[in-house]
Amino acid sequence: MAQLRALGHEEISLVEVPGGEHQLSTMGITPGNPQFDAMAQRYRTARRAPWPRRVRHHARDSASGRAHWVQVEGLEPGRTATVEAEVVGPDRVDVRATACARVRLHLSDRLLVPGLVLLTVNGRSPCAGVMTTPPC
Repeated sequence: MAQLRALGHEEISLVEVPGGEHQLSTMGITPGNPQFDAMAQRYRTARRAPWPRRVRHHARDSASGRAHWVQVEGLEPGRTATVEAEVVGPDRVDVRATACARVRLHLSDRLLVPGLVLLTVNGRSPCAGVMTTPPC
């Protein structure tokens, strides 16, 4: 919990439910339950940043491979793929990735200036590509 709060998730809380599994239905968390009502209230007021400049993501399978504008593909079986991508300038993106064959970036003019984009992957010298597609 302390680590998550240090990353900026100040309002996070943990509720342990004996015998509960991953799905809410196994925990008896239904409308009228204090935990359900607290979650519902939080979701009503929460706002998601649509184009965050920094994305950190972990995936165990391709179905879970995308977060915001970053997608990992060709995951290594039995390993958790990790990716951290950050817009570090108006035309520059730095990416670090493990346990995947490819990283796909779904870029937008809400992140970068359209045109030539410099990309650094796992510390390697910049690659260049042109961002011409509309936002996804």
